Amino acid sequence: MSAHLGASPKDVIEKLEKACEKGKIDYLYVGGKKVGKGKMYLESISESWDEIWNKGELARATLSLTFTEYD
Repeated sequence: MSAHLGASPKDVIEKLEKACEKGKIDYLYVGGKKVGKGKMYLESISESWDEIWNKGELARATLSLTFTEYD
């Protein structure tokens, strides 16, 4: 995730963490294309903060997401 591309990494991370905590199950799309046949469960998230601007704003982060296909 990169603020340089118009996304707020912090906002995206918070949204994904909420979905993971709630056990949200939905279809997974990457680049506008559906991944897998069924819905997916976001099992876990890990993150590393790669770039922080001088006022403490997260500018770039690397995320690792683990999905499980839901039956």
